[in-house]
Amino acid sequence: MALDELDLRIIRELQADKHANTTELAQKLGISQPTISRRINRLRRNKIIRQIWIPDVKAMGYNGMAVIAINIDMNKIDDACRDLLKRESVDLIVHTFGSYNLLLAVYFPTVDLLTQFIREDLSNIDGITKVEVFYIADLIKMTFGWVSGKG
Repeated sequence: MALDELDLRIIRELQADKHANTTELAQKLGISQPTISRRINRLRRNKIIRQIWIPDVKAMGYNGMAVIAINIDMNKIDDACRDLLKRESVDLIVHTFGSYNLLLAVYFPTVDLLTQFIREDLSNIDGITKVEVFYIADLIKMTFGWVSGKG
């Protein structure tokens, strides 16, 4: 599905104000409310946008948060990803090119559980050659989705 400038403007506005309704968007963008509704429905149908609720893990008391960089044998990466997908505390798995070929974002209620995951769970995944843990001391900003490129 090709996106036009109006689609992009709608997406930007929805990201800026997740609670905006179609009437408010129509007024702000100078477009009729039915047009806004149709566009949003089309974007949803085509899986360009979706509405989700994201818990604030810090407010929920999760103190064992980390980004984990992993080097793994490329022949083992698919199996490792399948294994990691099953783990509830692994929130993000990214295959990268560079110093590491996998990045994980993990959230645990305690630092002890984070440590246990690193020592026991990761050590049992075949093919891992190096792990570097970046403990998250403070979560300052967390956004999801497309970045408009406007500062």
